[in-house]
Formats: sequence, structure tokens, C-alpha cells
Amino acid sequence: MAKLLAHQMLGLATAYFILRPESIVQAIMYGFTAIIGSTVPDLDAAGGHRRTLHNMIACILTGIAVYTVLLITNARISMPFNLYPLGSALSYIVAYITHILADIPTGNGVALFYPLSKKRVRVLGLRYDNVLYNGLLMILSTILLCMFFAGALPPYKIIRAWYTPHG
Repeated sequence: MAKLLAHQMLGLATAYFILRPESIVQAIMYGFTAIIGSTVPDLDAAGGHRRTLHNMIACILTGIAVYTVLLITNARISMPFNLYPLGSALSYIVAYITHILADIPTGNGVALFYPLSKKRVRVLGLRYDNVLYNGLLMILSTILLCMFFAGALPPYKIIRAWYTPHG
């Protein structure tokens, strides 16, 4: 695992860059759920680290749980603002996936498809506290946040524009 702050920054930056919150409330909700999503995978540190929660099934199941809780809360509790259940849950999932991907180059890698497969995906075998790797994650996070705040197009629009015939 990379350092927690690096995970949180990268999860937040990736979620903002991909999902593009359009209001302050939306940005707060997406940011809050992204921070949680980038932190949850490391809750398995006590037992079965990088297996129990560092996989796509746990990501999907906890993402559905986040969506359900936000949807019910949004419907049942009178609030002066919308919780954006779908966007917030997607922000959680994006940050969660980002965490898992950031852990692949470290240590023993991750059991990406556990419990269906115990095979670990790994490259490089870096230590989680490797200063260079964590610094690289922080730089990437900063670049993504700068691109978001500068209004750069999100990846799906860049790809769609590139593949759209101009004629």
C-alpha cells in the first residue's frame, strides 16, 4: 500500500477529474466519498491484507452499500441540499479502484479478483513507504487536480472527440 495521504489525494483527484462536480455541494459530497473510498481498502490490514478488501468484488459491494445509504438518506431525511447518491457512489468507487491500482506496484500486490481467485497481481515490488513512488503519486494527483480546476476535458470526452469522425 502506498501511504494513506497519497491514496487519498490520488483518489480525490481522479474522482474530481473523471466525474467533474458542478457545484460546491457536489464537490463536497464527491470529495467526502472519494476520501472514504480511498481509505476503506486498508481496513483489511488486520487480517488478509490486500486480499479481503483489495479486490473488485469488495469495491462493487461496498459501492452499492454507499449508494443505498445515500439514496435512503436523501429520500428520508429533510436536508437543504442533495447528497447526489449516484455521483457520490461513483466517486467512492473511482477512488477505491484507484487505491487498488496504486497498490499493484507495491510489495505482494493485490488479489484483484478475490475470493474468485487468490492470485495476486503485482509489478515492481516496491515498499509501500517508498518516497519516490509516493512522491510520484502526489505529483500525479496535483496534475489531475490542476487539470480539473483548469477545466481540462475528462478522459471520456477526449476519447469521444478523438474517435468521432469529423466530416
